[in-house]
Amino acid sequence: MAKQLSTAGFSVVVLEQGGWGKFGHERDYPKDELLNRNIYPEDRLISNPQRQRNTFRRTDQEVAGPGTHNYGAVVGGGTVTYGGSSWRHLPWEFEEASHVGTIAGTGLADWPITYDELEPYYTQAEWEMGISGQRVDSPFVAPMSRDYPVPPVPMKASGALFHVAAAKLGLSVVPGPLAIITKPYMGRSGCVHCGLCSGYGCHVKARSSSAVTMIPLALDTGNCEVRVRSYVREISVDNTGRVNGVTYFNSDKQEVFQSARGRRPG
Repeated sequence: MAKQLSTAGFSVVVLEQGGWGKFGHERDYPKDELLNRNIYPEDRLISNPQRQRNTFRRTDQEVAGPGTHNYGAVVGGGTVTYGGSSWRHLPWEFEEASHVGTIAGTGLADWPITYDELEPYYTQAEWEMGISGQRVDSPFVAPMSRDYPVPPVPMKASGALFHVAAAKLGLSVVPGPLAIITKPYMGRSGCVHCGLCSGYGCHVKARSSSAVTMIPLALDTGNCEVRVRSYVREISVDNTGRVNGVTYFNSDKQEVFQSARGRRPG
């Protein structure tokens, strides 16, 4: 959103409760579960219990206790640490209510747009971000107007065994699309196959997180500002119900109101 609006000429402010992630060396995102959770005192990849108290329970009978969640508290958020799966919705999923029918207690509904209307934007995002994959003709994969920009991640040994077993059962297997580039793309290095993607940052920038794709493009326009260590407290609305700004705590722990008027510079 920041990239699209700033490219269109709008003045954009991005508020991020974490800081800028570090890239360039493996020590920046150690392949160690404990170290990775607290590598920077002020920029934790997990939720900070002092600022955001999360509670969890395993059953309805248990009393919820405090816990943490790895949601990537850095610029780029969860895209910095997620596994990278980048599937498109299938065409019928835009018309679930028509295909499945309404079910009490669910949110099944037909979308106000169709897959064909959204498809060009899927393609644009895949090429701007750098999504790896293989275009295939399958009822289980959404049709594409263009190939992925880079080839799929190579199959490892366990994947090869699964592929053979599936073939014996008459099933087809296709590589899943991932926000992980497999060769140099738009100034970034390809995957080095360290094997630790989900929950960890990528020190070579092969994962196509918004921190190394969309945010830099937004900043290059000169219309976007990223304010790090800014924790939003409240979203404000006017008397018509339209959002007109947010109140947040800045890096100096001062309360600040940022208006939102949706205007273009000049």
